[in-house]
Amino acid sequence: MKIKNGRRGTTGLRASISSGPQQQHGTFYEFRTYNIKPEKNAAFLKLTEEKIHLRMAHAELLGYWSVEFGDLNQVLQIWKYDSYAQRSSMRAALARDPQWMEEYISRVLPMLTSQENEVTYLVPWCSIKKPSQKGGP
Repeated sequence: MKIKNGRRGTTGLRASISSGPQQQHGTFYEFRTYNIKPEKNAAFLKLTEEKIHLRMAHAELLGYWSVEFGDLNQVLQIWKYDSYAQRSSMRAALARDPQWMEEYISRVLPMLTSQENEVTYLVPWCSIKKPSQKGGP
């Protein structure tokens, strides 16, 4: 088995040892990473701050971060879902929401260079606690 260094080079390896979706676990977390055009970073963050409530009406946001060191002009989000059915229903509802589509999606897509989504399951011995205040512990 040949293993390449770097996150993007291990796709084949990950697929060959993957156990597949763990749907029996129910709750899962979607990690979303957006890479933003450098000249659009401030505008992206401002628009998202103004419109994120439209998305939060459909799903629970556990966290939203901007990158300071590493890949700059990048934000990361974590969304919680009780099931794949809930996520599918939420995605369909957002696609039908004219306010979300016109005021956010149509304006934000030209600001992005790429997006990555990962579905994850919390290990049984760990729990997630929301911070008691915005931006910190």
